[in-house]
Amino acid sequence: MRPFQSPGPARLVARRAGLHHGLLALVVTAACGAPNPRPGPVARQTSDKAALFGDPTLVPTRAGERARQEIALAHEIEHAARVLPAVARVRVDVELDRTPASTPAPPRALVVAQQRLDTDRAQLRDAITTIGATVLGPNAQIELVIESAPAQAPTRWLPGWPLVIGVLGLGFFGGMLAERSLRMRRSGLRTSVR
Repeated sequence: MRPFQSPGPARLVARRAGLHHGLLALVVTAACGAPNPRPGPVARQTSDKAALFGDPTLVPTRAGERARQEIALAHEIEHAARVLPAVARVRVDVELDRTPASTPAPPRALVVAQQRLDTDRAQLRDAITTIGATVLGPNAQIELVIESAPAQAPTRWLPGWPLVIGVLGLGFFGGMLAERSLRMRRSGLRTSVR
């Protein structure tokens, strides 16, 4: 039986260096998988009819009920227009008559749509006008603004610099670990109990 031998100073330094490198590799790996710590810009709240009158818990007034009806009609036209294959995006605003008269004015609607490329503008105009007349009534005044959707360039995915540094670091430390373990085997520095 051999007496207990303490590891030499070279071995201790090598173990500490290995621990430090392993810890650094772990930190770099964890940092590469972390989500983006900075939140994006805060979207500015719009004060449209839906934001002002969309809450049904508000005290019901004539103006509030009329605004909720306008919102509902606008959403109905938007949902129907989105079904059309030529529409990329659409936004609708409906205005009902505000004066209590015996013969109310016809409702008005403003439809702003983005048309997909390679589609016929006249057919899209006719389809949206038909949808608006069906929802609002035959004598509704419908104004259309139709723009072409911009052509989208294909986006390329580029890895973030933390990922590249992490992969390079892992490769570097993996190579060092393999080299040191081979060197230790060759020099016979393995500890074994006999």
